[in-house]
Amino acid sequence: STAAGLMIGLALIGMATVVASSLKSSFRDQMGSTLTADYLVNHPSDQNFSEQLAVEVAALPEFSEVSGVRFGSIRVDGDTKDVTSTNFVSLIDLLDVGVVSGDPASAAGPTSMLIHQDVADDRGLEVGDPITVEFAATGEQILTIGAIFENAFLIGNYALDDSAWEANFDTTDINVVAANVAPGVDVVAAGASLGSVEASFPQLEFETNDEFRQRMEGQLDSLLVIINVFLGLAILIALLGIANTMALSVLERTQEIGLMRAIGMTRGQTRSMIRLEAAIVSLFGALLGLVVGLFFGWIAVIAIPESIISSIDIPFGTLAVYAVIATVAGLLAASFPARRAARLNVLDAIAAS
Repeated sequence: STAAGLMIGLALIGMATVVASSLKSSFRDQMGSTLTADYLVNHPSDQNFSEQLAVEVAALPEFSEVSGVRFGSIRVDGDTKDVTSTNFVSLIDLLDVGVVSGDPASAAGPTSMLIHQDVADDRGLEVGDPITVEFAATGEQILTIGAIFENAFLIGNYALDDSAWEANFDTTDINVVAANVAPGVDVVAAGASLGSVEASFPQLEFETNDEFRQRMEGQLDSLLVIINVFLGLAILIALLGIANTMALSVLERTQEIGLMRAIGMTRGQTRSMIRLEAAIVSLFGALLGLVVGLFFGWIAVIAIPESIISSIDIPFGTLAVYAVIATVAGLLAASFPARRAARLNVLDAIAAS
């Protein structure tokens, strides 16, 4: 019962750690295998911006393939779906979407669409088949399946060519610019050439592929820190409960402690006894909590779609550190009850009822 509060707190932290670590590992793997562009430009708050930026980057001789990316919404069979727009000609050079059939470059045009393999399987569609799509600006349009892909990590389930977007959407603003460095050009030199463009768009983030990944992973780490801070408060309360229980234990065992002191137990041994009891309780609660957390973390990872978390990653080192911290915290929580037990007057303790 004493360890229950600590067990629940560490179970929650363990579950959050497993999910966050799996999310970060999956994100790193999928990002590394999907995003092949050398440079990315986007707004820190995910706001859209003028397509003129893509035009200016494309005009620089240090860059070869340059494409803007837009995100919007469409309706398919009455259901609202997210859609991505980019240049189909340069798509496979900037993103590895895992084309299963068809050719995105050949499908470039205002009447074509790329769909994910799951959509194709669910609707029984193949390359060349028509699909009815409803746009807010132009109403229902019949598009042709130009290619089918299997990696929806960044592009989603539906994708349009830039020409199809411009024909069916009112806005031409973009959300992201992806660019590859020209052959023979150093990435650092290419970044230096962006100085004039950065001056025109100071509100945007200009990042290399590695810098973008690190920033995204940093956001995941920040989220985990925030979660653990709140869960840490629950553990603090649990440790106060352990300290209170040990204090009551000393009060209830006053006569027993007095008798042990009378037959030779020293003050140091008395303090150690109380502290080790608290350590055992804390270690028991920590280990049991982490086991429960691992189980629920595994269940949570399985329940989350593979498009978000593709594999489970268990950070055993981090979890072991949590167990050690909880045990040491239990020792500290028992310090006051241990000192009180060691200071008991032997004769008064024996006489206590």
